[in-house]
Amino acid sequence: MRDYLKPAFATVIVSVILLALFKWWAFHAGASSGESQLVQIDSFESNGIPQFAFKEYNGTSGDTSQFKGKVLIVNFWASWCGPCLEEMPSLISLIESQGGKVELLAVSADYTKDDLESFFKSYPKASSANIHIVWDEDNSIAKKFSVDRLPESFVVGKNFRLVKKIIGSINWHTDESAAFMSALTAK
Repeated sequence: MRDYLKPAFATVIVSVILLALFKWWAFHAGASSGESQLVQIDSFESNGIPQFAFKEYNGTSGDTSQFKGKVLIVNFWASWCGPCLEEMPSLISLIESQGGKVELLAVSADYTKDDLESFFKSYPKASSANIHIVWDEDNSIAKKFSVDRLPESFVVGKNFRLVKKIIGSINWHTDESAAFMSALTAK
């Protein structure tokens, strides 16, 4: 029986050491990532969001400077993301209700342009004047914002500074959110 105890004991010891090393690594890797995201958010609040050029799904070229003086929602989403599709109707409705004072820059992480075409068939109102759909084919825009989950949204004030970051799906068109947007557009 003693011959079986030594290997079992060694296995338990090695497992405990490996578990401790993994927990140490996970804690420190998560802390540095979280700290860098907090630094980035602080920078977005103080200095503004990054400037970048983009090409809309319809072929129109633009850059973020065209939104100066307006409230902007930068929404990262994908047509394969259930929570993204769940929040999209309320987001479109909110933009429509703001009378051109709020713009939506919807940055898609879709894998193919065909996925985007399917989205437009389901959401024809996404083609309105204040909604700009961008296919982030190489994830370069998402990297500028350190987006690591979808949906993720950044509400940007007229001064181009971050006002609010929202992770996950929400109902955008509530009385509270409409009042919040109206207050931002009045500033």
